[in-house]
Amino acid sequence: MDFHQPRTRDGRYTFTPPRPATPSIIRPTAGAPDGAPDEPSTSAPVINVCDETTMKRLSPTTDHPIEIPALIEETARLQGWSPQKLTELFELWRGDADSVGELVSSPVPEFAYQNQPGAARDEDTQRALTKLGWMRHLAERHPVFVYGSLREGMGNASLMDAAKNRSVTTELAGARLMSPAHGSFPYALPGSDDDVIRGEVVFLSGVYELDVRRRLDHLEGYSGDHPSQSHYTRELRTLTLQGAPQPVWIYFAGPRYQNNDFTPVPSGDWVAHKLAR
Repeated sequence: MDFHQPRTRDGRYTFTPPRPATPSIIRPTAGAPDGAPDEPSTSAPVINVCDETTMKRLSPTTDHPIEIPALIEETARLQGWSPQKLTELFELWRGDADSVGELVSSPVPEFAYQNQPGAARDEDTQRALTKLGWMRHLAERHPVFVYGSLREGMGNASLMDAAKNRSVTTELAGARLMSPAHGSFPYALPGSDDDVIRGEVVFLSGVYELDVRRRLDHLEGYSGDHPSQSHYTRELRTLTLQGAPQPVWIYFAGPRYQNNDFTPVPSGDWVAHKLAR
């Protein structure tokens, strides 16, 4: 098998990511939670997200209410969405529990909006704030730790070319590298402190950054609305890079795939493992 040949995560057909000669080949596309209408990522930001009536409806009546419209605007800006559409989604989440998908609270307390002082305590607003905080957490633009087909010289590395700023080869402790039976691409699983995966921290920036991040989620089969059903889950970890702590996103095997019959890769290095085969 030619391991340089790009493949989708299900291993059943070839995936050929774009290889732009110039950045104009890949154009920014909009992304949004499941069910949200796409909006051009180049559209002018909406400064006044809500009118006065909507502002009163969104903000709880307390001495120190949290500024929900401001939180919506910030999340929309980071994700390249329309603040108006995200406001509509917030109202939908608050009015219809089934619209939320999986309700996951941000592991970062700063974005667990439902727990902040001044947050309304009614069930509907708590649900919408939890969902908004989760989306804000996922919008953090940390570099990405890659360990398999996205590593330099591997089949899907070019997927990041339009936004790649630089990469640094390093190791991530506390994770195990596993090979499935087909051997086309690896999985990472949580491990002990002695377990190490070798890979690269890729820093993304520029006008195509959001587009590339969405493409990465798509390649890994990840949905922020349904993380437990995703092929891979995107999780936040911290490693040491050039002597300093560095938060990174890493894709772990999704819950449905963690009990598969994997073969450990003792070296923790997928590139070396493939070359030795």
